[in-house]
Parts: sequence; structure tokens; C-alpha cells
Amino acid sequence: MLRTTFLSCLTWRLASITWELISMSKSKFSDKSFNAWLTRYGRAWIEQNPDAAASLFTADCPYYDTPFNQPLSGKEAIHQYWTKGAKESQKDIEFSFEAARISGVTGYARWTAKFTRIENGQRVEIEGFLEAQFNEDVICTCFREWWHSRTI
Repeated sequence: MLRTTFLSCLTWRLASITWELISMSKSKFSDKSFNAWLTRYGRAWIEQNPDAAASLFTADCPYYDTPFNQPLSGKEAIHQYWTKGAKESQKDIEFSFEAARISGVTGYARWTAKFTRIENGQRVEIEGFLEAQFNEDVICTCFREWWHSRTI
């Protein structure tokens, strides 16, 4: 029984490594392309451009803005989220990032944003971490972020 379980786990792990290697060989994903994607992500936020933001994600990309909410699904939902969450409610936006690591077709990054809330003039700082998976064209296929904010 133990041997069968071990062999099953080993087979699964070898299959996942093989899949990751195949995905990597087809992908243009690299440190450089991940940094370029993060730069476009930040620019879309700073310029309050929901069209540019939505273009970074596939049509069916799940977008988890927090680990507790149901994910947004697809470009239209992402566009609406960026319209209401940034364009209509924030100004004077600053964004910076530090790519932490890439593994296969997944990138991890720490980011910081500052902005002023339009409704009340409060200045807000957000510190976050994101995990993004990419297809062979370096378009995000699954996005997760964790963040905390404070008034400054």
C-alpha cells in the first residue's frame, strides 16, 4: 500500500514537472517579460486605463482581488473592476513593484501603490503581493493578489 502511494505521488510529480517544462518551452515568459507585464500593469493603474488593464488578461482569466472574494472572471469583469476601483475613485496614483520570482509560467511580485481617494481626499498606501500565471503570449491566465492598506 505504501509503495503504491509513493509510486502514485512520484508519477504525479513527474507528470507535473513534464507539463511545466513543456509549458516553459512554448512560452515567451521570462524575468524580462514579467517585468514588462508588471510595468504595463502599473502604467494602466497610474493612467487609469481600464482598457489597458483588461488587455493584460485572457478572456476567461480568474482575477482574485482578495483571497476571500469570488474571482472576477474575464476581461469585461476586470474592466468594470478597474473602472470603479481606480478610474472613478482614485487620483494622483503612484505604483512601484519588485518582481520576486518566476517559476515556470508563474510570476510573483511585491507591489506598492499610493493614491488619493476622490470621494474624501484621503491619501492611501497599499502594500501587496501578487501571483500571476501566463500563457505562451505572456497574457495572464490566472491572477491572485493579497494586500493591506492604510491611510497616510
